[in-house]
Amino acid sequence: MTATTVEAIERKLNSHLRRWLGVPPSFTAIGLYSRSSQLQLPLTSTLEEYKVSKSRLVMTLRDSKDSKISKAGIQTRTGRKWSARKNCSRSSRKYSSSQRHIEEQRRAKAVELSRQGAWMKWNLPERKTTWAELWRIEPFRISFMLRSVYDTLPSPSNLHQWGLIEEPSCRLCGERGTMAHILSGCKVGHREDIDGSTTRS
Repeated sequence: MTATTVEAIERKLNSHLRRWLGVPPSFTAIGLYSRSSQLQLPLTSTLEEYKVSKSRLVMTLRDSKDSKISKAGIQTRTGRKWSARKNCSRSSRKYSSSQRHIEEQRRAKAVELSRQGAWMKWNLPERKTTWAELWRIEPFRISFMLRSVYDTLPSPSNLHQWGLIEEPSCRLCGERGTMAHILSGCKVGHREDIDGSTTRS
């Protein structure tokens, strides 16, 4: 099986995972599989497992103490798009493992995402979710957590970018209605929440 075939399988899996988690189709795969983001899911990329297993096979054959095996020239076929042999030679120089190499590639791609990669600028502790949590937490809460971390909530700023409203400003204070502003930066909304809590108490 080639890497291209595995990529096609993973695209279908990602589509079903996004639907199950309640996130939009535009939600980046980095959010599904990253091991260094602010919110980490207990999911493993099929393509990553494929690359890691192929790389381990190449290194096992190459580094075998049996000279008949190491010098046999056994080829591990992965297709034209990705080569396990080239990846192993590169990993031996730069990275301690193929998984670390893949995670570095994810982080490099996240830097290019202005909105869904904004979490890289946050100085907050990481949160690792477990399967037990995913089954216990209500679906809309999982969706909200993921969409808030990766800025795919329907904030005025996002709705304006998607062409659904004319103005990206906050309705309460008039400032730009980004996700961060709506959740914690709007002084008017924050004051109303405090006043409401005081009245109820």
